[in-house]
Amino acid sequence: MTRRHLSLTSVAALCYLGTAAFAVLNGLPAVAAALHAVRHLSDSEIGWISAIYLAGLAFSSAVCPWVIRDLGTYRTIRLSVFTVAAGLGILAAPAWAHLTYIGFVIAGLGAGGANGVVYVMFGEQDQERNLAAFYAFQWTSSLALLYFLPRLVATTHLAGAFLCLAAVNLVSLGIVRAIPSRTPVTPTARKQSGDKPASAGLLWLTLSGIAAVFACQGSIWTFLEIAPVQRGLPDALAQAAAIISPIFGLIGSVAIFFIGRRWGQRGPLIASAVILGASLIAMLSLHPQLYAWGVYLCMLSFSAFSAYQFGIATDCDPSGFTAAWASTASYGGFALGPVLAGVSSTAFGPNAVIWVGICTLVYAAITCATPLRRMHSTHDSASLPSRSAS
Repeated sequence: MTRRHLSLTSVAALCYLGTAAFAVLNGLPAVAAALHAVRHLSDSEIGWISAIYLAGLAFSSAVCPWVIRDLGTYRTIRLSVFTVAAGLGILAAPAWAHLTYIGFVIAGLGAGGANGVVYVMFGEQDQERNLAAFYAFQWTSSLALLYFLPRLVATTHLAGAFLCLAAVNLVSLGIVRAIPSRTPVTPTARKQSGDKPASAGLLWLTLSGIAAVFACQGSIWTFLEIAPVQRGLPDALAQAAAIISPIFGLIGSVAIFFIGRRWGQRGPLIASAVILGASLIAMLSLHPQLYAWGVYLCMLSFSAFSAYQFGIATDCDPSGFTAAWASTASYGGFALGPVLAGVSSTAFGPNAVIWVGICTLVYAAITCATPLRRMHSTHDSASLPSRSAS
């Protein structure tokens, strides 16, 4: 397979497509608060709604390569955008509990389809740069949504807010031509360089590592305001650290966008893993400044580590299936993390939330070691012509 570079225009268009589709997820804390206040949903109902949204998202991400094969890139994008808009339109309907669930299911399926297209395209070449740009859009979206959504709900009511999000998604239809039309190759395709294709076991190991690091992120992010207060830190500090932390996530994404593979994969991956682990340990501290900087560095290093981890996964297998399954693994892990953290916190106390993050990070780091060692030995033994061909 010949891997092709995406132009910056195409990268920006794909980032907008995925970020618009993820508006509900990126603004989930504000959306959940609005549903709780306006439609009087319980915590349990909001939890189930979030779970089915993520389940629909993961499912449609996984099947996206087959959909692209049958419908083509542009039709898949249009179908995904219209599905997200339809789900948000249903959510804007009168407050009937069943419609709320249906709306989240449909919006999740559409978001997963759009996200699958993004990951398939980003998995071809310059993976770290492309995913870092995507993360930068996501962090910016979270900052904007957490600030503007409550104000939008206050002025246009909840229905108006959902309709505005639907309109933001429909704008994606105007930029679809900036996205190249490509068909994913088969999962067994070999690289032109002549490298041996990765084994199924190695691919699944790498994908499980992606799920693990997102479980780490999901556990920390979900309880970022709750756990420190339960441990005795000031409530104002916990809220301030949570609000500021996306800025550091954005900084990390922008940095990786420019760095790319200039320093290879191994060095940045090891450095980001060490910083991420140190930041989690710092978050165990009850010293306010040390805790706050632990949170900031956690978000910054997560952006770097997950971007390089995605690059390793798609280097193991160049097919669009691996890229789409990496998307499925990431959001499946993000859904699992809060469950593990919540159960652990109830059983062992709030410190267990961070220990869940540490354990899942260790597993994610271990799963990166095997493919890195394999690729390093392959490149060392490759001939000059085979390297040139890649």
